[in-house]
Amino acid sequence: MVVLSFVPVLASVRGSRCITDGDECSAVPGALLYGCFWTAVVAGLTALLWPRARWTGARVGLVVVQWTAQVVLACLILSYA
Repeated sequence: MVVLSFVPVLASVRGSRCITDGDECSAVPGALLYGCFWTAVVAGLTALLWPRARWTGARVGLVVVQWTAQVVLACLILSYA
């Protein structure tokens, strides 16, 4: 999702100016982007390793956290385009 979100951003005039000249770069704090990314990774890996027969509600909750973090991250990336 992150890679597909970067394609339209990098194809935009604003994105290309940021890469080539360092002008008009994103105002979104990098810590927020990294936080969403790592939250999605950790929640996804934890849900993957969670035993299927034990506390299935917690596993579903982890998947919801993972998808929410991914969607927020994609929206933050696409808001720059």
